[in-house]
Amino acid sequence: QLYVFEIGDPTKPRFVNRVQIGWGIETIFPYSNYFFIGGESGMFIYSRSDPRNPKYVSTFQHARSCDPVVVEGSFAYVTLRGGKRCGTVVSALHVVGIADLFNPKIIASYPLTQPMGLDVRSKIAYVCDDSAGVVVLDANDPVRIREIARITDKPGYDTILENNVLMIVGESAVSFYN
Repeated sequence: QLYVFEIGDPTKPRFVNRVQIGWGIETIFPYSNYFFIGGESGMFIYSRSDPRNPKYVSTFQHARSCDPVVVEGSFAYVTLRGGKRCGTVVSALHVVGIADLFNPKIIASYPLTQPMGLDVRSKIAYVCDDSAGVVVLDANDPVRIREIARITDKPGYDTILENNVLMIVGESAVSFYN
């Protein structure tokens, strides 16, 4: 479920609404006037035009797997991680066209070992790929994604890019890259 709180006074958040999303939800990514919600069965898109009552727009379904999602421009980047807990053998970065939010479509898939967290900025994707390290991908042409670098000294579970600093969250440390 998605819980909505009014935070006009940050010291006293007030519960406003609860929206049923589904099972196996893992991530939420706000972009433009929408929420892109990553779950084990797909990516769910909700409108934030009424902030108190997010409304369902559409779903991009995929095989059962662990699934974070980020968005840049008219593309959503979805990592699928296969394995015992995640349920499938598919491990890849999917690029989903979202120009038509009511009809998201996969346009490309890039195979990876065990992708986890990701971030995308300026058409560069940073994907934590388990023990294979952090894969840096050129996504200028989303149909022909190509690897341009790999950070192998610091495997990570998640990555956050803020003010040109790449933070990689690992098992026992947080590493920073300029």
